[in-house]
Amino acid sequence: MADNKWINKLNDIASTEGSSLTNVVPKAMLLPVIAFFTSAANAIGAAFNVPIATFDGFSAGVGELTSGLLEGPGQILSAGATESAQSLSQGVWAQFGPLTFPIAVGVVVLAAIVVARARENPATGNFLPGVPFDVPFIGTEEEGD
Repeated sequence: MADNKWINKLNDIASTEGSSLTNVVPKAMLLPVIAFFTSAANAIGAAFNVPIATFDGFSAGVGELTSGLLEGPGQILSAGATESAQSLSQGVWAQFGPLTFPIAVGVVVLAAIVVARARENPATGNFLPGVPFDVPFIGTEEEGD
């Protein structure tokens, strides 16, 4: 029977009905404790969400980068294959016949070589891209050591 007394007291505390002193005082003392633990749980959740969001964003970025690097050349190769199939009988590129697909592959390879060469050149302070020497009074002046 003693257990029922405490259960009834806890039920009175948990009850939202009535405004007796037995309800107001314990709830007023428990609210800061509950707020603290709720804030601690939110902080822990936020701490775990930071690396999750970081890796999620990284994986989305890698997907976009891969798509950006491979989608354009893939479309060129696909168009080259389609045109090669059509050029066997008619079309603007019919003069090349079955060589249209190797030409499309060559265009993709040539574009990759151009990008690789452009990335290989040392950066200068030139305003004009592709000029291998510093143009006086244009861009930033570099002093030789």
